Amino acid sequence: MPQAASRARKRLDPSEKGPTPSQLIFASGSWLSREAFQDLARSSTSRGAFFRLFMQTAVGLEEHRAGLLHLISRAEPADPIALLHHWLQAHALGHLAVLSFREDVGWFSEMLREIPVTKWTPTHVLVRERIMSIALRGAWATGRLGESALTLYLPILRAPVEPLEHFNAVLAVAMVSLKRPTLPVTCGPGLLNGHRASRDQGLGKSCGGRSRFCWMIRRKLRPGASDGAAEALYPPSRVIPILMQPWSPESTVDVLRRSVPPAPPSPFS
Repeated sequence: MPQAASRARKRLDPSEKGPTPSQLIFASGSWLSREAFQDLARSSTSRGAFFRLFMQTAVGLEEHRAGLLHLISRAEPADPIALLHHWLQAHALGHLAVLSFREDVGWFSEMLREIPVTKWTPTHVLVRERIMSIALRGAWATGRLGESALTLYLPILRAPVEPLEHFNAVLAVAMVSLKRPTLPVTCGPGLLNGHRASRDQGLGKSCGGRSRFCWMIRRKLRPGASDGAAEALYPPSRVIPILMQPWSPESTVDVLRRSVPPAPPSPFS
């Protein structure tokens, strides 16, 4: 774990009893409840601090993920503790994305004006995990950015990039369009192209199913919903034991295996 991320987490820890914000974010995985998320959202931690921790965690996970993919591509066993760490970190990124953009997001627009970026989006690290709950949290966060998000995602829809990047842009632009009903006229052609590219590669299926995505967007993240829609991304604590399956090393290996490119055909076959 990078020292910078460790220091940032300590700054989130309040001097109070019970789980700290850091423990809730980094140790809950997919089991973070709606009540726990509400506690995090009410904390005094600034949205900018959550975003800095999001970026530091993403950088730290990059090398860790590459090592796991190397082992899986060679059909070598991975350490279960390393797999659990990856699973917890990936879900933590989803929680941090929602917390970063839950309220005022003007600071992000100002950051983009001061530091122009190309070929970067805050949701790539979420979508590439191919876990629908994480991808939807990133999409919700992007919807909060409004038109600022279009400067990041529309060029991707128009560019000859990898299908996963098109899928990333489809989720983001779809959410922005739902939050801003006047935008689909502008985004429509690019959104359609990105959806086709994603469908042809089967990315919608690997990310958890198009039907579930549509249901979440229509029922939970519909246009005009209040900021309370963020809570809809998390189930109440009473139903978590019913909805969530226990984590296993095999489940993380299965998800990571989807990111391993297929081996080229042998010239001797």
